Amino acid sequence: YPNPFNKNTTIEYTLNSSQEVSVEILNALGEKISTFAASEIQTAGKHAYHFSSAAAGIYFVKLTVGDASTMQKLVSIQ
Repeated sequence: YPNPFNKNTTIEYTLNSSQEVSVEILNALGEKISTFAASEIQTAGKHAYHFSSAAAGIYFVKLTVGDASTMQKLVSIQ
């Protein structure tokens, strides 16, 4: 939140149990531009990362927990 955002946004997620987690930010071409967690074990509970975009555009956040992953679009409107 917020999405769309103006330069800064927060990526939040909650884990039900300790899990291996990766959080990556990709640009519109699918290129990795930032990694917040890289296959690290995180405890159960709420986690948050702050992302600041360098330019306006479309970004994607890829969250991988164990063997499952999800992707969400982020829109920067600087």
